[in-house]
Amino acid sequence: MQYIDGAEISLAIDLDQGARISSLQWRDLQVVLPFRGAADSWGLFAKVPMGGHALSWEETGVGRSRLLLPPPYKGAVIEQSIEILDDAVRWIVEYEPNGVDEIVDLGLRAWFNRELERGGAAEVIGDQVIRWPGVLQCVVDCDAVMWSNDIQDSDGICIAPDYRDENYLEALLIFESLDDDLY
Repeated sequence: MQYIDGAEISLAIDLDQGARISSLQWRDLQVVLPFRGAADSWGLFAKVPMGGHALSWEETGVGRSRLLLPPPYKGAVIEQSIEILDDAVRWIVEYEPNGVDEIVDLGLRAWFNRELERGGAAEVIGDQVIRWPGVLQCVVDCDAVMWSNDIQDSDGICIAPDYRDENYLEALLIFESLDDDLY
């Protein structure tokens, strides 16, 4: 488990669960749902048919991890970097095929709690913004060409920028207080 703390944001990354974010707190509020099943967990997803191979992420620094892929991707590497900025989280993933011809689809699935401990229920404002009225909003800023959002889940809302045939992905999750009087 990796832990990263900033002034207003803290998060935990579970390397044993696919290097997925298991906790993301803004101030004192838990804003994410940590796991929604193997394919829909919060964080990186890689569409790589692995068969019976176990995937083991290696910690390479604070908020950094690496995955060496097994056959038929042997030699290919996925590296992930997550860092906390003042009021944002920067998430970067890079795929290095190292001569492997197989294609890997990478992406981000961000599952947010529908309800926080205070404020109104979460709303999705367009493809890239989730807002908890009276408390907080989060803008997912990235250059994805397509988005797929899930607003039907009773516990959470998923914002998922979709990338195709990309070896470098970057997303910035910007948190903005909607009422500083609450704090």
